[in-house]
Formats: sequence, structure tokens, C-alpha cells
Amino acid sequence: MDNGERSQVFEDASVVSASIQPRTEVALVGYQDQGNLGMGYLASVLQRQGRTVELIDVRLGGEKIAARLASRQPLVVGFSLIFQFFLPQFRKVAQRLRMAGITSHSTIGGHYPSLCHDELLQNFPEIDSVVRYEGEETLIELVDKLRAGQDWRDIDGIAYMRDAEVMATQARALVPDLDALPFPYRPFKPRTYRWFSDTAVACKSRLYPALLLLLDPHFLPHRTRQGRAGAQARESAVPV
Repeated sequence: MDNGERSQVFEDASVVSASIQPRTEVALVGYQDQGNLGMGYLASVLQRQGRTVELIDVRLGGEKIAARLASRQPLVVGFSLIFQFFLPQFRKVAQRLRMAGITSHSTIGGHYPSLCHDELLQNFPEIDSVVRYEGEETLIELVDKLRAGQDWRDIDGIAYMRDAEVMATQARALVPDLDALPFPYRPFKPRTYRWFSDTAVACKSRLYPALLLLLDPHFLPHRTRQGRAGAQARESAVPV
């Protein structure tokens, strides 16, 4: 599949999501090359709470993403960033959204934002908050607080800037039972390979053991490697 065909797949996937959810409360932006399970889980837990969610591939570019969201003005735009290498690309998108008059609360999560929230906030002024580590419960609480017009700065597991100073709340406890989470929302089309068709590839771990050495010691006793039960994992892979 060449780049043009691949881009069309991303756009088609976004159109499917948008057609189902004409009014978006939360827009999640990130890479969707082979299925972003992190974004899928965030979307599914929000949907279980009755929130409307749209998944958007960051490679659509700032102009197209801004055009999609300008009339919807979602409550929250969430960016899923794994590696700092992609930070300039994500910031360009965030800047374009602000230039288009999109005033949504912008939050970001992922490996790099979780570990280096202070560095990110100091160099990414378009971001209002960082959701650190596992984000399912934190994002739900953030959306609820914003909907109610309440102060969100006391939410566990979040970081933000206040008067040019980085503030971080206490770490949120990890999800105790991953099988209690709904299956990830996956509206995108399967990727077509040269010898295979309609193939979806998904590789995801909650936290790599080596990465845990860098995390807050709060997390070390609770999880080194954890996945869904075998039957749960198989079921989650079926509705692609």
C-alpha cells in the first residue's frame, strides 16, 4: 500500500467515526497505522459513560483536522504521543487548531508526556494539561469536571502550568483489573498487505518492565506486566 492509499484509509476511518457521532465531545488525535489500542481504550471507556468520541489520525494534518473540528468545538481534544520525536508534528496540529478558533481543552498523554511532563509543558504552550500514565479514569474525570464547569486541577494523575510553574497532582492508582475495561473502540479499516487482505495488527503493553524503572516508585509494587485474560484478549481481537 502506497502513501496515498494509506492516507485514504485514515480519512475513510475518520469519516466512519464522524458519521456515527455528528457531535463530538472528545476528539482523540494520534497515530492509527496499525491500531492505537491506547486511544481505543480511552474512547471505549468514555463511550461507556455516554460521551461521544472521535478518533482522528494525526497524519491528516492540522488543516484537515481543524476543518473537521471547527464546527463541533469538542469539549476536549486529547493527543496520544508516545515518542518525543513526533512532538513538533503534534504541536503543529495543536497550533493550527488554536489558529482556527478551536478553544477546546487540550490534553496529552503517552509514554513521553507521562515521564517528562515538565519538559513538555514548558515547550508546548498550546497544551492545557497532561494526563500521566494510565488515562482511562483520569480522562473521564477531566471530561466530567469540564462539563460541569468545575475546577479540574485537583484531579489525580494530571499535570499543568500555573504562573509559569509546572504543577503535578498525586499519581492515580493503576486500573486493578484490565478485564473490567470495555474492549477498545476500533472504527478504522483493516490494513491491506501485499500477500494478505483485511489484516489488523495490534501490539500493545500497558507498561514495559524496563520502563517501570523510570516511573514513580508508587507504581512498582503494583504492576510489572499485565494483560487481559486469554479469552478476553481473543474476544477483543474479533470485532475488527
